[in-house]
Amino acid sequence: MDEPNVCFNDGHLVGGQFEVPEDPSDYCWSSRDPVVGCNRLRCTVCGEAVKQQLGYFLVAELPASRAEWKSWTALLYGQADWSGVPYVSRNAGSRTCVCHCGPVTESWMKGLAISSVDGDPYSGNRIPWTCQGHAAAILPLTLHGERVESHAVAALAQRALQGWAPAVALPTSGGWAETLYRRLGGNAAAHEVVVAARTALTSGNLNARSGAIDFFSWVRDPEANRLLLALARTDRSAFSGFDTRGRDVERILLTDVAEKWSWDIYEGSDVADWLRAEGLKSGAGAAVVEPLAKRDPQWVNVHAEALVRANPETAISILKVLFDAWAYAAFDIEQLARKLAAVPGVSKQVLRAEVERTFFGEARERVLNGIGDAPLS
Repeated sequence: MDEPNVCFNDGHLVGGQFEVPEDPSDYCWSSRDPVVGCNRLRCTVCGEAVKQQLGYFLVAELPASRAEWKSWTALLYGQADWSGVPYVSRNAGSRTCVCHCGPVTESWMKGLAISSVDGDPYSGNRIPWTCQGHAAAILPLTLHGERVESHAVAALAQRALQGWAPAVALPTSGGWAETLYRRLGGNAAAHEVVVAARTALTSGNLNARSGAIDFFSWVRDPEANRLLLALARTDRSAFSGFDTRGRDVERILLTDVAEKWSWDIYEGSDVADWLRAEGLKSGAGAAVVEPLAKRDPQWVNVHAEALVRANPETAISILKVLFDAWAYAAFDIEQLARKLAAVPGVSKQVLRAEVERTFFGEARERVLNGIGDAPLS
């Protein structure tokens, strides 16, 4: 496949609540929210492009004979106006897609990589449609009402990294800078967004720093990963403070680096030793505890009380992550809950409320027994 951009989940089928972009270069990346339907689906069986009709769904009874099915499918595929076509009915919330093999109706949305004709995404017969890739965007283009021109990409990225976004754009985890980068995928201008984000990590603007961390939490870039680790392990005073969203930027940095370590992006025992030492410090060190527990549950279990003494708010995340890690092992979650609840600074009342909200069944009762009764307020 020569096209640089392929839809996440091999493309999505979507109902009327979701968009199918008209621009063939527009696609659905993994963090895009809400998802969009793929406009370049092709069938791997008949080899034809998939056509889509908004506002129609399939009726319950379909053609019984193979000959009638083939004739009806050819009619659906070849006719732009379905108003007189049998076995379909109007419904504003539905979209029906068809190739020469047959049609599929969607009223919500489904990723083709995890869908099947039978409705069983694990063992059913897969819908044989796949995203055939999307060409790189050609500039200028309009994105969320904003005109994007080649000479202004860097400046637009800098604004986005500081928290700006077009009024019609929905908030995203990677910020609008990530949206800009993804939409430019395959175009040389996309690299300008990455360079702007790298530069923002060492800028004097705290919002730009937090925006760049958000950006690189979704965009893979080895150079940025090395820079993030170096910044986290040295003087972090430039990250001290809160961004316009009220977030502690130093904690955002530490969380991002610790999460990357938990995904094996960073290697070496020195990184693990540094993160363990950070977790035992009060304050921003709380940010590394959950990623530590995910990748190194044994160490966190041994040092759980010390970690919670440093940052009492980490008690619930330690309980949840260690339980998830050892749910089917001989792990005494009740004893751990008892030890953490006894650490000075831990609110039994808050701990019980979180356990009641996030644990279920026998595990919840065991953890609550370990915590004990909360004192009357």
